[in-house]
Amino acid sequence: MKKILLTLAVACSVSLIWAETFVKDTIMATNNGYINEGTKTAKLNQSVWNMEVRTYTNFTRWGFVEIPLAKADVNAVKTEFRIYLTGERLATKNADQTLNVNSYTSDDLTDKGLKLSLYALNYTFDKELTWETKTTPDGTNEIWVGDLAVDNTSKDTYLVWDVTELVKTKKNAGDTHIRFRLTTKDATQMLRMRQVKITTGETGSYFPRLVQERISTGIFDVEAPAALTVTPTVASDYIRISEGKYAQIMNVHGQIIRNMFIEDGMVNVTDFSSGMYFVKTEAGVGRFIKK
Repeated sequence: MKKILLTLAVACSVSLIWAETFVKDTIMATNNGYINEGTKTAKLNQSVWNMEVRTYTNFTRWGFVEIPLAKADVNAVKTEFRIYLTGERLATKNADQTLNVNSYTSDDLTDKGLKLSLYALNYTFDKELTWETKTTPDGTNEIWVGDLAVDNTSKDTYLVWDVTELVKTKKNAGDTHIRFRLTTKDATQMLRMRQVKITTGETGSYFPRLVQERISTGIFDVEAPAALTVTPTVASDYIRISEGKYAQIMNVHGQIIRNMFIEDGMVNVTDFSSGMYFVKTEAGVGRFIKK
């Protein structure tokens, strides 16, 4: 649908109506990777393929994600953090079509699976981050977002956390980015997640991301609406509507003024303020001017 200026509404056809439509936006990560307890001085690993998360003796790996908030809408209906868990379908195979054990796939998670935890950070990190220089969580510098139970059925899917209120809080506080830490507990298996943009015929792009759903409002040119005949076009007390049993009347600002039943094709508008109104029924859309 094409958004148009309100000032055109009077001159154009009754296909123009104030409406609400859901818009879904994707906000990609700009910095992400993992650090490793086994190589304490290695900088944030930003592999071409994967981010690795694991917790095991001397082999702990934490994943980190940073996403800008410039395009985040504090009025969004829902905002989710999504990260793609790598599975066999994305991994390389040997000539005999068996899985290459050194390929970029998550380990066999067994029927039991494991728990993946997400924390929002109250501190920053950059590409120089190492295991030695990391900020140690102390219960005050991170916010627990939630845990997900992850098993083999989770592979080749986006893992999703609802961060609607968290993003609103960060944005309203003036933060320019939202930062996350991903970790597991007592996990001998390795979780691998897509972390940078890759483009193949099969996978597409798998940056970690925020996905927000918001409502866009305004006067829209709706596709092929049924036009109601509303007479008189300039009314003082009653209007006659050609079709419909139930009417929704809105002003030019999109506010619903009245929901009412149509009796014998007539609607009483005596107590309406002067101005232009849109009338919508189950049969179509029309307009009139109250003098």
